[in-house]
Amino acid sequence: MNITAKIRWLALGLVIATAVLIGAVVRWGFTSLIRDQQRENLQRQVEVEVVRLGSALDAVRHDVALFQQSPAVARYIRALTSGDDRATADQLLADVFRAFLAKRPLYRQMRLIGLEDGRELMRSERTGDTVRLVPTVELQDKSERPYVLAAARHPIGAVYYSRVNLNREHGIVQDPPDPMLRALSVVAAPDGRRFGLVVFNIDFDAFIQNLYAAESGRYRYFVTRADGGYLFHPDPDKTFGFDRDRSFGAPDEFPALAPYFEPAKPSTGALIETDDGWIAFEPAPVLAGSPDDPLHLGIAADFDDIETGGDAVVTRALAITLGLLIVALAAAVVLSSVIVRPLRRITAAAIDIARDAPPESLPTDRVDEIGTLARAFRQMVDTLQSHETELERINTELRRANEDLQHFAYIASHDLREPARRVAGLADVVLFEEADRVSDDGRMLLERMHAMAEHMLVQIADFRVLARIGHGSMVRHPTAIAQIVDEVLAEHTDAIGDRPVTVHKDPLPTLPIYDNLVRVLYRHLVANALQHAAPGPMDLSFTAEQTDDGWVLGVSNTGSHIAADRLDAIFKPFSRGADSDGGTGLGLSICRRIVERHAGIIRAASSGDQTRFTFTLGEPTDGAAA
Repeated sequence: MNITAKIRWLALGLVIATAVLIGAVVRWGFTSLIRDQQRENLQRQVEVEVVRLGSALDAVRHDVALFQQSPAVARYIRALTSGDDRATADQLLADVFRAFLAKRPLYRQMRLIGLEDGRELMRSERTGDTVRLVPTVELQDKSERPYVLAAARHPIGAVYYSRVNLNREHGIVQDPPDPMLRALSVVAAPDGRRFGLVVFNIDFDAFIQNLYAAESGRYRYFVTRADGGYLFHPDPDKTFGFDRDRSFGAPDEFPALAPYFEPAKPSTGALIETDDGWIAFEPAPVLAGSPDDPLHLGIAADFDDIETGGDAVVTRALAITLGLLIVALAAAVVLSSVIVRPLRRITAAAIDIARDAPPESLPTDRVDEIGTLARAFRQMVDTLQSHETELERINTELRRANEDLQHFAYIASHDLREPARRVAGLADVVLFEEADRVSDDGRMLLERMHAMAEHMLVQIADFRVLARIGHGSMVRHPTAIAQIVDEVLAEHTDAIGDRPVTVHKDPLPTLPIYDNLVRVLYRHLVANALQHAAPGPMDLSFTAEQTDDGWVLGVSNTGSHIAADRLDAIFKPFSRGADSDGGTGLGLSICRRIVERHAGIIRAASSGDQTRFTFTLGEPTDGAAA
């Protein structure tokens, strides 16, 4: 796939990925927003309903306080304690009882109970729409009722709320069940002593339903006591299990609420997510100070309608996004075509240059990055053409220089070698034919002349080797380095035998090399070691070390030293060691050319009286031809 197609697909991919990402973010954000709003709305709703419940209970407290402070109650108590007109007092209190019940449909009973014996002194009750005063013979003893005992301990005038439970008459739960909440307050006699209890029996179901229905729109309401037992539930069969010999409450229906109803009373509410939505519980603050059982209000919310509407909004948003995506894809196709057209022109120009053809016109007139690229490409083409012309000129000069070098090498190998050989021959003739007439000084001069001629012949031979390395065609062959070392040592048997030399050899590898050149390499390194080592015993070592980059071979000897500032210079032609006048000065130059011919590196190191040469022979190219 070419780069223009890649750019086009990249543009399309970015558009698609962006659209999908935006759609996912919109859906996630909308869903999260709905969930947060659901939680906040439900929390706010339950807090509002708790306040309403508290206000309704405050209204009951106000009625109790109003009743116990009424003149009819005071006159009735005074008649009982001081012997005033009892009949008039009874009639007046009865009228007040009936009036309260008539105006307060939520009140089922109103009673006045004496604290001395715990018996009812007067009771008025509602049955349906009928209010009646209960005859004296039907009045009951309430001294053992828990709510009577608890309320009797409260301060005079303070309102006490009893536990909500099913109403009992003569100790038996009424049928049908009649849930009751009682509000009690202690009334005092004229002398200030505790006289009796005013008791209001409140129809708890009617009281709660007067505030809110069990199910209202998306909300369902629950009222529990402290342990989570239901007092009010959309399903009446689940209420008052504690009075019906069956245990069922909010922790059973919503297990996640169990910590909220643990004995340690919570100071804050609870909000959890259920399979159907959310449910929140809050304690009713108006009962928080009651020593008995505070109420807890719960509201479950079903937000399916909102979520359905939210899904519709998201669906419409995705549909709009899809339409925009199609438009964006079309725009991306057009835009990518406009962008890649000049790139195609540049590509065609590059192909023309590769084919050595004149490049087609480039978009150098553009003012954007593509125009900059085209102008840089045009400048590159002009530079390449200029460099090509310069390279052709340099190649021409190089060919001429190579021809001059070859001519010089020819002169060195033929014209210079023959005079040197004649000088050596003439010196030999004089020494042989005129030996009787030549003085000792003359003989010494002739011998030196002969030696210098021989030295010149050796130098010319080495120069020929140096000039020929790198020319011609050769092939690498796998060769045992140990065999080459043994052959070179055999060539130097006489030189080694003239002095005590200890030879050390590491296990040497078999490598693909130009064997004739490597033989010359080792020959010059050994000759260099023998020539420059000081008289006396010496060690000559041939090393091999395998590294991550290949084999590192080496030749080291004792008895010689190279100054640190000359370690690089010794590989230059005609460079000799500072401690010797012998040699041609080309040996180490030949060694470097051989190593470089193998694409390797040669280095010299010297410390104390030891000199070490290490080199690599590189890796053969395909075919191993050169």
